[in-house]
Amino acid sequence: MPNGRYFQAVRVPYERALKVLEDHPDLAHGPVVINPFARIAVFLLPRGTRPGQWTVPRTRFLRPGATVEIPPAVAVGGPDIHWPTPPTHQPYQVDDLITALTSPDTGPAGPLPDVPDHPRRQAA
Repeated sequence: MPNGRYFQAVRVPYERALKVLEDHPDLAHGPVVINPFARIAVFLLPRGTRPGQWTVPRTRFLRPGATVEIPPAVAVGGPDIHWPTPPTHQPYQVDDLITALTSPDTGPAGPLPDVPDHPRRQAA
């Protein structure tokens, strides 16, 4: 799905995103895609959000047209790209997400779950 058509995507490091979702479980019900292989999470913001509104260090506001992998709604949990909970598609309030991501308590999460080797990685 191209970024900018239906949403604006922000890429967040995997460990940081897991910690934020653990500390703010209400955010897990919003549109966030977890990609354990790439070690990132992608938070989907309202389409009208502009780069200047996003002020979180060590995150990336994706450029318009960048491809964002969107899993099916039934892909909840598991070792592949997934939603942390069934998506409600309620948009994030940008300020709430910025506050959660910049909280002083938002450090790395505990140990990372084991991610099995992906078949495509083995073939390379």
